[in-house]
Amino acid sequence: MTRTCEIAILAVALATCASLQAAQRGRPRMDEARRTLVSDRGTMLRGCSYSPNREGLEKIRKLGLNAVHEYAEGCALKYPAEGARAPGYNVEKIDAAVKLTKELGLYYIMTIGNDPGKHNKAWALDFWKFYAPRYADEPHVIYEIHNEPVKWGPPYSSDKANPTGAVEMNAECWKLIRSLAPKTPILVFSYSQTHGNNSKDILADVAKFNKLVAVDEKEVWSNTAIAFHGYAGSLGTIDACKGVLEAGYPMFMTEYYSTEWGGDNKLGRNDCELTGFLEEVGVSWLSFLYVPPAPWGLDVTDALRFKTPTELAGIAWKPDFGDWPKAQKLITDGGRAFEVGSWREKRIAEGASLSPKHCGDNKFVLLVREPGYYKLNLSCTASDEGGAFSVAFKGGKPLRLEIEPGETNVVKTVLLPFGRGVLSVKRVGGKSKMQRLNVVPRAAGPIADGVYHIVNKASGLSLAADGSVFQNADADDDAHSWKVENLGAGQYRFVHKGTNGLLNRIFFGSDKINVVWYGWDSPSRDQRFLLRPGEKGFFRIAPVSTGFDVSPEKNESGAKLKQGNTPFADEDARQWMFR
Repeated sequence: MTRTCEIAILAVALATCASLQAAQRGRPRMDEARRTLVSDRGTMLRGCSYSPNREGLEKIRKLGLNAVHEYAEGCALKYPAEGARAPGYNVEKIDAAVKLTKELGLYYIMTIGNDPGKHNKAWALDFWKFYAPRYADEPHVIYEIHNEPVKWGPPYSSDKANPTGAVEMNAECWKLIRSLAPKTPILVFSYSQTHGNNSKDILADVAKFNKLVAVDEKEVWSNTAIAFHGYAGSLGTIDACKGVLEAGYPMFMTEYYSTEWGGDNKLGRNDCELTGFLEEVGVSWLSFLYVPPAPWGLDVTDALRFKTPTELAGIAWKPDFGDWPKAQKLITDGGRAFEVGSWREKRIAEGASLSPKHCGDNKFVLLVREPGYYKLNLSCTASDEGGAFSVAFKGGKPLRLEIEPGETNVVKTVLLPFGRGVLSVKRVGGKSKMQRLNVVPRAAGPIADGVYHIVNKASGLSLAADGSVFQNADADDDAHSWKVENLGAGQYRFVHKGTNGLLNRIFFGSDKINVVWYGWDSPSRDQRFLLRPGEKGFFRIAPVSTGFDVSPEKNESGAKLKQGNTPFADEDARQWMFR
């Protein structure tokens, strides 16, 4: 080998070492506001689920991500009984993951995987006894004690928790990890679901946890955060998170994704409503989308699942790597999305007043909390030529608003789907200048309040109920009669006259529709239904929670009612006459 070749090889080796040295991360730390764990650069941790693929990991760096989440091993519920698998069985793969993420400058969050609502304290303690010291000196590693140990959310400290003992398990594991890896950040609890009023339940768990670990609270929460997931829906999760942050405890989102409201429910995507909120309040997040090759198709590098919806939602940040996401010139409400359609006084209320920054294309970040019909009230300066404006939400079909010569105002009604997105207002004609756009829920609904028979277009049969909801031959009786009440923005609740129960979408594990006897003062999103016009004289009926129109399971008498799982496609079975 020549001297020149030796020098060249040495230069490449040194460059490679320098590159790896630059990639290695310092320990995460608590941000100054004590809201979450952040990187060694002070940036939020943003990531997805891990797959052992270098090419895939390199791709996610170009998506602005700097962390991955790994379900390292699954607990054996019968451990330490004979034949039960002991912790440490996956050590070679975890070693490789720690090494690979270190080389690529990614933070690695590892946890115990399991079926939701199951845990084994003995197994968890031995898992951390094995792994906590093993990676204690790896600054890019974070320990999450146990994935979803209870069905389904707080309070874990309740004697009705299923199963009980999760706070005790978290406290004992925390003390063990802290003794073996004193500098490694720890995530606790890992709630599957947090609903709007759950902040007080989380704080009850925190109080019990603090008592059990018996360490100064400031020291505990200096490098510990509460892990939570987004499977109660974005709005409930947002409200619960706000309450915990206001109480002074840090949060960290470790698993979430969604499907777009009214869209293809097989296309799991970034939950942009939650992501936008987490970015606004500064809480780190890990999506349940995966590094490719991705199980269940949840590929974070699929633009339809992550990049495109994130851009349409007006979400951006300064990435640790690459040049995406790019900053957009967006108008916000003091750094937050403008919100419309909050539930107030048993009706859909609250609009947003949007003021332009300039005369050109103004883009506002809007969160529609309640899907439905809204009035767009556009105020402009008067002009002899009038004006024309194009308004579009989340990249959808533009609506044209025209100001007549000499006029200063125009009002149009538009159907806004649930979710967060960029609302673009662009002048496309004339000389009138926008002064303000008010987005207000429409008070009147498409049908008047009253008692109706609801008849299916395809079958000609009428809705009845006896607990479940089904169709059969119409009759002039209470069994086929429904009291229909407008709640604003085109949303309604349906009360069955025969049983006095509310029409309701079954929330978990089913697409069925039934009637229930709760929610009268404040019907849940599963007990409110949006009416949208179908063919002349007919309407579509969709649960507010999903946006999928309901239909009979079969086109025959006795068929039960269900919600669809695909967008509307002019089907007669999903159209109803109110008679």
